[in-house]
Amino acid sequence: MAARQDALTFGRPSATWRRFEAFAETRLAAVVLFVAALCAFALESVALPVAGGRDFGGYLRWYVQFWDSHTVLPIWTLTRAPIASLLVAGPLDLGGVWLATVVFALLFAASVVCWALVASRYGPRATILTAVALLVWPAYGVVFHELGSDAGGGAAFALWALLVVRAIERPSTRRVAAAGLGVALLTLVRPGNQVLVGFALLALLLPGSWRRRLALGGIFLASAVAPLLAWSALNSIRYGDFTIVRGRNVFVFSRAFTHHLVAPSNGPSTRALARAVDEHLLPLEPYRSYHVDEKELFASGSFRMLTDLFALSDRYWGWGTDYAIIRKAGWEAVKKHPLEFSGEVATTIATELRQTAYGTPPAPAAASSTAEHDVVVGGQALPKPSEGQPIPSSHWSGDIQRPGGGIDEVWTSPTEHHVVFASARNRREYDRLQRDAGRLDDGVPAYGGSSTLLRRLNQASRWFPRPVVWLLVGLVGLVVRRPRRALAPLALVAAVFVVLAAAAVGVDAVPEYVIPLAPAFVLLAAVALLGERRERLTQV
Repeated sequence: MAARQDALTFGRPSATWRRFEAFAETRLAAVVLFVAALCAFALESVALPVAGGRDFGGYLRWYVQFWDSHTVLPIWTLTRAPIASLLVAGPLDLGGVWLATVVFALLFAASVVCWALVASRYGPRATILTAVALLVWPAYGVVFHELGSDAGGGAAFALWALLVVRAIERPSTRRVAAAGLGVALLTLVRPGNQVLVGFALLALLLPGSWRRRLALGGIFLASAVAPLLAWSALNSIRYGDFTIVRGRNVFVFSRAFTHHLVAPSNGPSTRALARAVDEHLLPLEPYRSYHVDEKELFASGSFRMLTDLFALSDRYWGWGTDYAIIRKAGWEAVKKHPLEFSGEVATTIATELRQTAYGTPPAPAAASSTAEHDVVVGGQALPKPSEGQPIPSSHWSGDIQRPGGGIDEVWTSPTEHHVVFASARNRREYDRLQRDAGRLDDGVPAYGGSSTLLRRLNQASRWFPRPVVWLLVGLVGLVVRRPRRALAPLALVAAVFVVLAAAAVGVDAVPEYVIPLAPAFVLLAAVALLGERRERLTQV
């Protein structure tokens, strides 16, 4: 009777709708959905061309240097994920921006199909809702119009979701190993995903003996870790740094510094950092001319000064320390301000759940500009720093650090500076790599799009349900309807929160962190609303 009443909630389906539901469960439906997703991507592309996304230039520099036996700046290749860099720059190198557009359209369509296949485990209605929601969700399509790790991360997460659901439904060595390899894939697209290695514990919730559960957890763990160890070994051989990506040690400090939680009084490591700042940074430009002292630097929260602190660690304590002093100072800030730090992390996650992504029109060509205003510092008129920052630029560029030195930033005035190499060969290689990266960037985007259609697209994105709405609907639906086999959707939602928390430890809210993962919330809502209920009473 309960099942009968549940069906009546949605009305008696017509014969046409029943045929449509039956079609949704066929293989042909997946092909039709793939084509429909390509069409949706093409329609959005009329308003919004594929263009460079977050850290676009960083992925281009990784690509152009990775193929060289002589590495001028290993930081270029040690601070970017390999698969994301190949996805962004590879198509541009092989066929230009149009090939990149095709590749990212295929990634979008494949991700929609993967999520629909996950939902198909819970019935045709859940499949239809999930597929339609992703097809018409403007923000999800916007992410795949940005050449960066976000689109690749979204496609990889969709594939991993399918692998996880298959492993939970029918656990086997092969399926669990595939889910573990999916974590390695996710990590090599976006390094923060390595926290999903901990999902080996999910095996403890699977049916079977404890011995079998532990064995499956070990298989998941080994499958996830082995490729990451192999990549770290390659980095060690080529660059002398056994790591997936360099710089994870700065995450906690970044959050603490930009939110004014770092101070020399926090502990001995922060005091040691302050002494190095006093002796080796503040006497340099632009700090000297802009009269920046130790107190102002640590209270500023300036991302330009943060870049200099990372560079100072490399240059003063040495490349091989891997920002150990920064890591220690970051944790001293957390111990000193635990509630403030945890509150900032929680606020960041809550903000991301309420965000959406908007398309931005291509930026016009940069015109030469002069400072509109001056500030008077110590009786001297100086150009006012942009973006509300206390200094016009970091002393050191963030991407010129290298083991052994041999490269420096020379300042000729409080605002003018340039890079100088000790080796003429390194100078030539650096210039060539910059030209090659510029060549890949040339012609991106391919056209200007339509400002009118883009405005409509962004209006639709503003009114489309945010991730938190899908999440709340799903959670309420789970309590009210109690659908069967909800472990997998809940596990995927938990994975989203783990990834968001790992990112929030170091950076502020960014829509591109949550939108590629938010289909997990759509899936949860579809299963909760339309999935088969757990309790089915026989009709009396």
